[in-house]
Amino acid sequence: MTQAKATAQTQTAPRVIGKRPRQRKHEIHAIAPVPPPPAPVVVERHNDVRQRAMLVILNVHEWGAQANDATITDEVAQRHGIASDMGRYQKTLLSKGALERLRSAASKLRSTHIRYTLPWDSWGTRIMSATAYMEYSSKMRTLIDEYEQVFRDELEAIDPATGVSKYEAAKAEARRLLNGAFREQDYPTMSQLRRKFGATFTLLPIPAAQDFRIDLGAQATEQVQQEIEQRANDRVNEAMKGVFARLQGVVAKLVTALKAEKTDAIRKTLFTSAQSVLDLLPMLNFTGDAALDAFSAEIRSLIEGLDAKELRESEPMRASVLVKADAILAKMNDFLG
Repeated sequence: MTQAKATAQTQTAPRVIGKRPRQRKHEIHAIAPVPPPPAPVVVERHNDVRQRAMLVILNVHEWGAQANDATITDEVAQRHGIASDMGRYQKTLLSKGALERLRSAASKLRSTHIRYTLPWDSWGTRIMSATAYMEYSSKMRTLIDEYEQVFRDELEAIDPATGVSKYEAAKAEARRLLNGAFREQDYPTMSQLRRKFGATFTLLPIPAAQDFRIDLGAQATEQVQQEIEQRANDRVNEAMKGVFARLQGVVAKLVTALKAEKTDAIRKTLFTSAQSVLDLLPMLNFTGDAALDAFSAEIRSLIEGLDAKELRESEPMRASVLVKADAILAKMNDFLG
């Protein structure tokens, strides 16, 4: 289900189917009064994030093609002498291959969504840079179209030889496989099935204190607004940690491959996947973090021109690259704490 939000939202047309540098402590002289602590500043370097990033929610609908069978559950319970409410039998309604392409298309939608976005909350909302929007939306709309086409090809399409839809043919196969456990009422009609498959993505602005306009009294309203800002700021920081983690993972994989006893872990895909992360980084760095850019440049310089075959065949080259990669990883670990 699409999440309801208090803020204004933009939705795609619905379709069915560091660490910071350490600060030196200020010296306090006895002749000067100690000033009171300043009021907490909630928003610092993320003041402009609302102009540089947005929230995005992906909803991918799938039919699970499973159903509980009370009759078999009772039979198993009686046979083993256990209470019927201590377990249940869940049957699969279609053969394994019937929905395989649809599962694959749905998985591709989710993985592409995750690639261009970062976690925002525990309900599935993610944050995305404005610079990533055009590429993200283009790829996602294409994948949604493909998902719908797979539904038509795999379930709606009519077999000209039999005049029966692939869905009905899959049900006939399930009737044979399930034997007496087949129940027609477990299966949706074709029109119901269409509504069980589909995907949409929804765009939302990052919540801001001024969006909260409910009058709770001056003090309570101000407190809620500060909490909104603090929560947004904390989530931005957590999202940026996720970007650093992706970059850190690139170096960690390289170090692991170079340290392995067998050199077959050093493959071309090690560098192509690393390059893919580095190419995406400018779209993920929505706060303009200079440290992230610096680490990215250093890693790019390290892997540029490296050849997997040459590394596998040359121990001195592996040792040289490992020293540099280890140094970068240690630096990142120290920076991130």
